[in-house]
Amino acid sequence: MRAADTNHRNLGILWIIYGVISLAQAAWVFFNMPALTVMWGAVITRVPNPFVWMDWFHIVIVGVIGLAVVSGIFSFLAGFSLLGASESSRWIVVAASILALLRGPLGIAIGVYTLVVAVRGTAADDYRLPAAA
Repeated sequence: MRAADTNHRNLGILWIIYGVISLAQAAWVFFNMPALTVMWGAVITRVPNPFVWMDWFHIVIVGVIGLAVVSGIFSFLAGFSLLGASESSRWIVVAASILALLRGPLGIAIGVYTLVVAVRGTAADDYRLPAAA
């Protein structure tokens, strides 16, 4: 097994673990939404028109859950495509990396590293010097 294959395999395993973490975060937010709503309601009791702020809170919380679920699904797809070493699914890996960049420190770490690996591999193929004749 080449070193590049081992790196792709390890990266694929990390993406699968990140997918599990993303889906667990989405489930945690979903099941704790009543408590989060009460806490947010306590914060906005003294603002003018708190109902608008509560509506925006619900829109944002649903967006956070949706982003976590979509990021988790793309993370699983990226992990399995990296484990299979499929070159045709590079766009899935890039999409998962970009979604992960939106989700906090762990997502930024794995997303940036994966983008560097993906772009470096593409750049090396595109700008390879021709062989001397």
